[in-house]
Amino acid sequence: MASEIDPVIRAAKAQGITLETTSRHRRFVFPSGDTYVFPATASDRRAVKNLVADLRRLGFIWPAPSKKELRATQRRTTTTHT
Repeated sequence: MASEIDPVIRAAKAQGITLETTSRHRRFVFPSGDTYVFPATASDRRAVKNLVADLRRLGFIWPAPSKKELRATQRRTTTTHT
């Protein structure tokens, strides 16, 4: 299960979402302040797909954008605010 969720965690961190880990849960904290709690040991085979679906509803972009796409987005936001 851990190897299946690793790409999601890496993509979330790249998008500015922080991850807090406890002994039983993982908490995704979005820059907007929204949080999503996910069990550390999911019980079914669709757990990762359900996680991605729930995170997308909160603004997570999946599949993860490439580094080139992230840089372009960051440039657009910094140039529009200055």
